[in-house]
Amino acid sequence: MTHHRSVHDTTVDPWRDLARPLAGPYEITVRGPLGRGLARTLEFAEGLSVISHPAWREITANGLEPATVGADATLPDLSVTPPMTHLGPADTAVELQLDSPGGATTVRVTPAHMALQRLGGGSRGEWSLQPLRLDTETIGEGELLVRLPRAVDARLIVRSGGRELQTVPSGETYGQPMARFRLAAIADTVGAHGLAQLDVRFDGQDFPAARCVPRRLASAVHLEDDRLVLVDGVRAEGLTAALYQVYAPWEPPYLARLSADLVSDPLPTRVITAGPLVALLRIEDPWLPSDWPEWPGRDNSFDLAELTWQPTGQDPAGEAVSAYLAGAAALPDLPDIAPLLFDLYPRGRPSYPRCHGQHPGRRAAPAPASRRRAGRAHQAPRLG
Repeated sequence: MTHHRSVHDTTVDPWRDLARPLAGPYEITVRGPLGRGLARTLEFAEGLSVISHPAWREITANGLEPATVGADATLPDLSVTPPMTHLGPADTAVELQLDSPGGATTVRVTPAHMALQRLGGGSRGEWSLQPLRLDTETIGEGELLVRLPRAVDARLIVRSGGRELQTVPSGETYGQPMARFRLAAIADTVGAHGLAQLDVRFDGQDFPAARCVPRRLASAVHLEDDRLVLVDGVRAEGLTAALYQVYAPWEPPYLARLSADLVSDPLPTRVITAGPLVALLRIEDPWLPSDWPEWPGRDNSFDLAELTWQPTGQDPAGEAVSAYLAGAAALPDLPDIAPLLFDLYPRGRPSYPRCHGQHPGRRAAPAPASRRRAGRAHQAPRLG
């Protein structure tokens, strides 16, 4: 701590008598008739040099472009650790530990990076490190904000089917390294095409910003000759149906791609003999990768409720539990089924996602002798 006293107007160097380099927080307090209650806290990292490669990180399909951050001391008696840090797609900052005779502190360094934010339209307004998925039905609400490497002329490009349909200039950002686009300007274009890709163009390059997709991808799903068929479906590349087994909810969903005619390839026997299924529709996008949920919610999910369960002889433990859930057999006393029963326990709770009456892991009444293939909603089977 140092003190400086003066009775006249003067210039004071508060750091003159302190050990250098300065590192960490320092508080300046002024006392006297004109300075009563005046206090400021300043953070210093004197002698710290930080370089990021690349200097500005673009958005990719998995998140931010990876980066390497190098940290070094340009003054003697200052130590910096770690000297090198690698940032992955989800990492935005690195923490550096500084030690010097003047103090010690931890510094958080965030290299400049691209980010996207949708304001309005029911969005929570959080910054995203990946391209956004926007509903076509509400695309005209709010604004799209884009962090840029500097204040630069930027434009929003609307594409559909590989064709460039519309170009929108950024609104005023008052010198900030950002672009701001009113989404009402593209509402008619996106609404007319249903599916659209939004890119941000600056410095002669296009960067993916968002994918506009309708909320409802089909009005119904049913089986015809062991193929999935969509009714009033959205014709889009990457349209996929994930098929979940009601009597084997521990199994991962079977993924069936839909053609331009909204029909899948023939489903394997193990799927169509698994009993009731729930089909969850989604447009798979390499720029917006995401895992399939453990069990579908209500949006874009459809029951194939009246399929009959049949044994395949491939998984004795799994078939024993499935047979019980299907009402075809009693629950055997086998140690191999214990993990599956533990898996079923949380799925039987009321808080577990339901879908059109399908509740995973609930025991059904004995299955009918014939297997019908109409896909419709039905009442949840009751636990017996």
